[in-house]
Amino acid sequence: MQKVTVKINKGYDFFVGEDVLGGALEPVLFEIKARRCAVIADAAAEKYHLDALSAVLSHAGCEYVCYTLAPGERSKSLSEYGEILTFLADNEICRNDVIIALGGGVAGDISGFCAATYMRGIRYINIPTTLLAAVDSSVGGKCAVDLPEGKNLAGAFWQPEAVICDTRFLKTLDEAEIRSGAGEILKYGLLADGRLLSAAASRESCVSEDIISQCVSIKADYVREDETDFGVRRFLNLGHTAAHAAELLSGYTLPHGEAVAYGLSVITHAAEKNNMCESGLSDIVDASIKAAGLPCAASMNYSSADLASAAMGDKKRSGNKITLVIPRSVGKCFLHTMKTDELAEFLACGTGEK
Repeated sequence: MQKVTVKINKGYDFFVGEDVLGGALEPVLFEIKARRCAVIADAAAEKYHLDALSAVLSHAGCEYVCYTLAPGERSKSLSEYGEILTFLADNEICRNDVIIALGGGVAGDISGFCAATYMRGIRYINIPTTLLAAVDSSVGGKCAVDLPEGKNLAGAFWQPEAVICDTRFLKTLDEAEIRSGAGEILKYGLLADGRLLSAAASRESCVSEDIISQCVSIKADYVREDETDFGVRRFLNLGHTAAHAAELLSGYTLPHGEAVAYGLSVITHAAEKNNMCESGLSDIVDASIKAAGLPCAASMNYSSADLASAAMGDKKRSGNKITLVIPRSVGKCFLHTMKTDELAEFLACGTGEK
């Protein structure tokens, strides 16, 4: 087992390893004196992993009720959020109880938002069961639901008591889920450590303790410096402006990790054509994306105008300006602010329209 400590005002530990669920979860439940919890699980996690969680909770003397989410991004909605709050109230979940998120990024995001707002805030524990959630979304305290106008527009910063990634759970993932997680691993490779670019091509590497803890350590460093995303944490948005726009345009049928890979390709091509990065960087990035079985800029047909329009709901926009994360070379990026009316032309350099 490996442990990464997320050092912020309310610090917590991320545990990752084979068969770590009981050994990591029971001490946390004991420490916070939890005797009752609400599990919010996506359908796949309930099917494959609820029995294992139930056994640990029973051994710890913790009763639970379970709310099941339908699969997919569309469950991250205001209506679903309201249904969960009603479920918590109907089951008399109190402020000294705990929410446990069991599943992928959708389960973690909406569980955290419910925890942040139900009774003005209760504790929660995140148990990611997808690769994407393990390497990225389960860490940092961002929690949200989507609005029709854009992704993650209603949310909060609410840190968990702990994050526990039992790599046994990742063995049930199909190749599409592995590829989606690899998209975020590629982001960390381009952002901070080029060795991760090649690691993303191998399922064995992707689900290993070492790669997961390395990604979490990178993210934890940014979160420690900037918990609420107004400073250096914005670097973690590398590739995400085009990614979130593409997700919105797809009606949220495009998996997030695939969208991130696409966004990395678009921003790198745009940077190279505008002489903002090393020559040949887009070839390196596209080769890594293709090796991981993910889509690059040339693989999709979203227009720069549509992407720019969709990006107007992006949280990184401030008035008539938007800040992009631009790769300069592998492991080195910088923040670049431009006017929103310049975005379409810039993205056109990445989509191949210019």
